[in-house]
Amino acid sequence: MNQDALIIFCQAPADMPYVLDLYDINKEKKKISIFVINVEGMYKFLISLNLKLNQLVFIPSYFISLNKMSLLIKERRRINNLWKKYFIEIKHAEVFFFSKFEDWLTSAFIHKLSKNRMVAINYLNHYDNSSSLYIKSNYISFKHKIYLLILELLTDIRFKVEIKEKTPEFPIENYNIKIFNVEKKLEILSKYKAKLDFINIKNPYLLIFVSPCESKIFNPIFFDAQLINVIELFKEKKYSVIVKGHPRLGIPKSIKELADYIIPSYIPGEFIDPAIFNLCLGLETVTICHFSKNTNLPTYSIINLFPYSNKKTYDININYLKQQSNDKMSFCNSIEELNEIASKI
Repeated sequence: MNQDALIIFCQAPADMPYVLDLYDINKEKKKISIFVINVEGMYKFLISLNLKLNQLVFIPSYFISLNKMSLLIKERRRINNLWKKYFIEIKHAEVFFFSKFEDWLTSAFIHKLSKNRMVAINYLNHYDNSSSLYIKSNYISFKHKIYLLILELLTDIRFKVEIKEKTPEFPIENYNIKIFNVEKKLEILSKYKAKLDFINIKNPYLLIFVSPCESKIFNPIFFDAQLINVIELFKEKKYSVIVKGHPRLGIPKSIKELADYIIPSYIPGEFIDPAIFNLCLGLETVTICHFSKNTNLPTYSIINLFPYSNKKTYDININYLKQQSNDKMSFCNSIEELNEIASKI
C-alpha cells in the first residue's frame, strides 16, 4: 500500500453509515481497504454493494482460554499471520476505527500500526459515549485479571477494565490517536438503502427487530413466548409482520414461521427505508433509536414487556435507548398498551 491508502476497521453494524461515508469521501482519491471484524453480516452487506475497494476482508474473533495454552499460541500465531498478510507492507496510510471497547482484535492491529510514524490513526466515536451509563471501578476481580493476562499475551497490550461490562478497553491515551466525535449523515442511509421485495404483501406493515434471547438482560424462560405473543397480536390485527434479525445472531427459530417476510440479517437496520412501514418495534437494539430520532415512523421499544434476568443491565439498556435517541424513544409498558398502539394504525 502507498501514501494514498485508507484502512477502515468495521467493528459493529452501527459503524456502517460511517464506513460508507468515509468510502464516499475518499473513493476517488485513495485505495480503500475495509476489514470487518467478527460480524460476518456486515461483510456480506458490503459485498452486496459492489464497492470499488482495494481489499475487503472478514476477520473472525475467537474466544481464548488459558486452560488450553496450545490454542493461545495458535491464536497469537494467527494474529501475526494476519498482520504479515495485510498490514506489514504498509508504508503510509490513514486508519479509522470506531470503538475502544470489547474488541481486542482490532486493538491488536491498531497497536502494531501505531508503531509506524507514517500511519495516521483516527478514532471516530459515535457510540462509545454509552460507557457513561456504567459504573467505573478500580477493583479488578481475579477472573478479569486472568482475562487481561490472556489478552496481553495475545496482543502485547495492557488493556483497561474500568467498566466490567465493556471489557476490555483499549487505552487510546497511550497512543498517538486522533479522536473525533461524529454525527451520522442521513443521506448515506438513503443512498445505500436496502432493496426489499415484499411490497406486494398486504398492508399495514409492522417492522420488528428481534434476536435470540440475551440471557444477561432477559429471563430466557419467558422470552420466546412473549415475543410470540407480541407478533400474534399484530397478526390478529391483520398486519403483515416484517422481521429483521440480529446481523450476527439472526432470529429465534420460533419466530420464523410467524413472519410474512424476513429481511436478510446481514442488512443493517438503519439502511431499511422507513417510508415503507406503518409501525416499528424492537427491544434493546440501537437501530430503533435511529427511527425514533430521525424519521416519522412510529417506533416503540417493547423492552418493558419482557422480564429481566439482571435489573442493572436491563436498566442500563433502557437508559442507552434514551441516550442514543436523544430521549425521543417511546416505550410500550404492557400488552394492553401495545394493543392500543396496533389499533391506531
